[in-house]
Amino acid sequence: MDWEKVFPEKTSPLSAHPVAPFNSPSYRSNYGWLKKSCEQLGVPWNVPLDELTDEQMELLKFGRGTVEGVKEFFDWLDQERYKVQSRIMVARYRGYTPCPKCRGTRLVQDALNVFWSPEDGTLSPRHIGEVSRLALTDLLLEFEGVTLTHHEDELIGRVFREILSRLQYLVHVGLGYLTLDRQTRTLSGGEAQRINLATALGTALTRTLYVLDEPTVGLHPRDSRRLLTILRALRDRGNTVIVVEHDPELILGADNLLDIGPKAGSGGGEIIFAGTPDQLLASGAGSLTAQYLPRGSSGNAPKRKTSRTSKKVPAPELTGPMVTIVNAREHNLKGVTARIPLGKWVCVTGVSGSGKSTLIHSVLYEGFNVHARRTVEGLGLCDGIEGLDQLDEILLVDQSPIGRSIRSNPVTYVKAWEPIRKMMASTREARALGLRDSSFSFNVKGGRCEVCEGTGVTTYDMHFLAEVTLPCEACGGKRFEARVLQARYKGKNVHEILSMTVDDATGFFAGEATIVKRLSPLRDVGLGYLTLGQNTSTISGGEAQRLKLAAHLSTGGPSSAKRTMMIFDEPTTGLSLSDLDVLVNVFRRLVKEGYSLVVIEHNLEIIRHAEWILDLGPEGGDGGGELIAEGPPETIATEPHSYTGQFLREML
Repeated sequence: MDWEKVFPEKTSPLSAHPVAPFNSPSYRSNYGWLKKSCEQLGVPWNVPLDELTDEQMELLKFGRGTVEGVKEFFDWLDQERYKVQSRIMVARYRGYTPCPKCRGTRLVQDALNVFWSPEDGTLSPRHIGEVSRLALTDLLLEFEGVTLTHHEDELIGRVFREILSRLQYLVHVGLGYLTLDRQTRTLSGGEAQRINLATALGTALTRTLYVLDEPTVGLHPRDSRRLLTILRALRDRGNTVIVVEHDPELILGADNLLDIGPKAGSGGGEIIFAGTPDQLLASGAGSLTAQYLPRGSSGNAPKRKTSRTSKKVPAPELTGPMVTIVNAREHNLKGVTARIPLGKWVCVTGVSGSGKSTLIHSVLYEGFNVHARRTVEGLGLCDGIEGLDQLDEILLVDQSPIGRSIRSNPVTYVKAWEPIRKMMASTREARALGLRDSSFSFNVKGGRCEVCEGTGVTTYDMHFLAEVTLPCEACGGKRFEARVLQARYKGKNVHEILSMTVDDATGFFAGEATIVKRLSPLRDVGLGYLTLGQNTSTISGGEAQRLKLAAHLSTGGPSSAKRTMMIFDEPTTGLSLSDLDVLVNVFRRLVKEGYSLVVIEHNLEIIRHAEWILDLGPEGGDGGGELIAEGPPETIATEPHSYTGQFLREML
């Protein structure tokens, strides 16, 4: 059992009912027998849990003899494991702890009895479990200092050099803070992609075509430059490297560019320019990319007056309402105390692995959930979070998938499909055919194609091969029955409307205020190129994040904004340089309405617009977890120990 989850509020006495699993309506009666047990065990009922002795806490947890403790409740649930709700309840209060037998190495003792050290004596003997716990940067430094003897070279030379090569690539793609035993389920999408990239690079292939889709996702500008060096080395081996990218550093570092546009969606699809970066900058060629590259920032961004000298600009005093995270020590955080002003745009920066997500996700967001009594998962290790009572809600707008359902799409997600269905049902053809609102729904019977059940596709199970999805033969992928497709609004039927992009649909429905109001947020967040009926399971993480924001903008309002904080995790993923202006304007609008924004970001264009920055570092993993600097961009730009400041200084 994870007792931190069972007793999340250590400052409360048992009389205040601090036993989390007993606080659901089904199990609240358990406080009755627990009180009797405490009387027999001598455990005080009105003393805060953190003031009980270790012996009293053990008695409370495990009881003594025939007198039951809290653990007996979970033993009873274990006997009821045939019930789904019992299994869920037990799982909720369990946590991961290292296996006492293998000590977390996942290996039998025979494997751990094998030690290796080089004959030159530069390294002490270690077994594979100890090696796996080292950060990649530390492991690379140790192995680079090893000189193999002739005998060792004959035995392991080739393998040793292969290990060195792969470690170098992992470090160069910005993953030096990871350990070899890090579980892949804990990696971010950007980290997983860079591991795949390092794997490909480590194969030492030649005359090979590599295609990389936004390899800089999750990378700090410092690491982007390292990545560019690796891609050039890959090219120099005789390979061809194609990179789909929005990062200016990689765009300008390429040998040749293909710029596609001029706009997104139906307004794009043309090759605007093909040539070298210098040629693009010289000609412009009607390219939006060219307009933004020369300045390295967007055109609407006001220049700040920042000192070019090495004199440090002190951060102003924070006097307004704020939330303060006190002495955070979760994962690699080293006693971080961070102030987050409310009603402002706050950016959290730092190199990959410096502790940004830990501070905001594990400590702040989970801490609020515990504060609001929504979960017992436990806030990240810290001494407390001050000021949460000033907030009614913290919304996490992250890159997690919106849904796996093939029926989910942008128009339903922002609740614009309901007024469209009503509008279609009001047309002359629909009334003549006896069609109702529900006839234009692909989720219920009455108008949808019943062969594919409104999905427009048929999935075939290929047994030992991957499933094959093909357009429905009955409706031709149009989702609806033929009679429903006869109804038209301004010459378009329901299938043709679902095939329109958000940009086109906004103009098409110009006279329908409700529909336009719900679709407009999609354009505001740079998703105007999506089609109304596009399956949400096909969109990227960055698009998913902006779609969640659009849904909030379409249904939310400024009434509760002042007591709402919104957390964004790298919202610029997938955005072009010109689209950054759109996101900046949305953030400004949210702050103007009174929202508090916390944005985890590497993109300097977003960072430089922030009103307050928390910069973590200096490195990733064990080399990070410290608050290097806090303050407005001018303060960070003059902080000598901040990698973010070094790059920010070039822009301000």
